[in-house]
Formats: sequence, structure tokens, C-alpha cells
Amino acid sequence: IRPVREKLKAIHAVALVENSLIKGAAVVAELQRHGRIGVPLVLVYPADPATDPIVLPDGFLTPNIVLEALDKAAQAFIPPVSDRGRKQS
Repeated sequence: IRPVREKLKAIHAVALVENSLIKGAAVVAELQRHGRIGVPLVLVYPADPATDPIVLPDGFLTPNIVLEALDKAAQAFIPPVSDRGRKQS
């Protein structure tokens, strides 16, 4: 969906998909960690690794639900004042 793709590009994010028909131990553990017993499980990870992922609701996801989560994730990490404007080496 175009608005979601544009938002991903604007915030320098990527979409990753895990499509497991056979749930291994790692997949089951991740589902349980987020209170789910099965798929789908849609997570949006903020840039700050210390911040928990945003768990999107079960069921039909509208573009607005996804865009709101992406906005929240993009705003979750604000670099310290000393790092703003500094060139990355």
C-alpha cells in the first residue's frame, strides 16, 4: 500500500516478513512473549533498541493503524542534543 511504503522510506525503515507454516521453538517463544498463540503477529520496532516493539492488533490492519505505529516508532528515538547535526563517520 503506497502510503505505508512511502512512510517506510521517509523514516528509513524496512519491512521484514516471517512466514512460518511450521512454528519452530523460536517462533513459538516470540509469539508467547507478545501474548499470542498464533499468527499473525505484526511488530513495529522503534529505532531505539531499548524500546519495546509496538504490537499491532489482531485482525484486519488498515493503512492508518500501520502508519500510526510507524509514526510512534519514528518518534520513539530522539538523539541526544550533543549528537544532533553531527556527521556520521
